[in-house]
Amino acid sequence: MSGHQSPLIGWGKSYLYFSMRKYLVVYEETKSGFSAYVPDLPGVIATGKSKSITAKNIYGAIQFHIEGLKEENMKIPKAEAESEVLVFPS
Repeated sequence: MSGHQSPLIGWGKSYLYFSMRKYLVVYEETKSGFSAYVPDLPGVIATGKSKSITAKNIYGAIQFHIEGLKEENMKIPKAEAESEVLVFPS
């Protein structure tokens, strides 16, 4: 889940690259909709009336947080959280 380089635009042998990161987002249903948080980015949370609205809101919250870290010349945390679904008999 660490950052990697992906090509954005290529001209002949010259390429412009941008860095990509993947972060685990945890969604929870609430009485009024959904909430989401990012274990690797403490304090980054979002809510919404639907899961899709919450997904848009958490995406924006992650972007805002990373932009702030960059502006302050702070290290962007590596994505280390993992998830797994365990199945139990009912």
